[in-house]
Amino acid sequence: VSAAPPLNPSRGVIDTGGGFDLFSGLPPKAIDTLYPPSMIGPWQCKRVVTLVEGDEGQAELVWRALGGTDSDEGRNAFTGKKTETYSIKFIASPNTFVDQGTSIVDGVVLDRGYEMEMRTHGASVLGWDARSPDSLTYDRGGTGGGGSATELTVV
Repeated sequence: VSAAPPLNPSRGVIDTGGGFDLFSGLPPKAIDTLYPPSMIGPWQCKRVVTLVEGDEGQAELVWRALGGTDSDEGRNAFTGKKTETYSIKFIASPNTFVDQGTSIVDGVVLDRGYEMEMRTHGASVLGWDARSPDSLTYDRGGTGGGGSATELTVV
């Protein structure tokens, strides 16, 4: 039995065996998550919060920014650990992915704009593009967002 790898005190992370290092400063190798072509089209998503660790207020804030709603159904999904159900769809990816030197062109990606509209029950998606999927801007209007645009960006 070998000992666990030591912590790197300069970054505070354990060697992940080739996993993505959030502290490296390097962007991810892939622009998005690629799913098999058989997933193209609409699906029903069922999501349930099973555990909240740490600050529950901060967790709820992030959950709302990612589409959680102020409705009774939404509050129950977060605080009561009830199942939240909404539509999602996968679309053909406009990007070419490379895996171990091989280009992959058939694949689908999650349409995040559509997901946000469905999950928030009608937010206006002001900007999302599958060619550059790391940024999404939406406005909930009167659905609990205060009427100002919110931008989510992967950094």
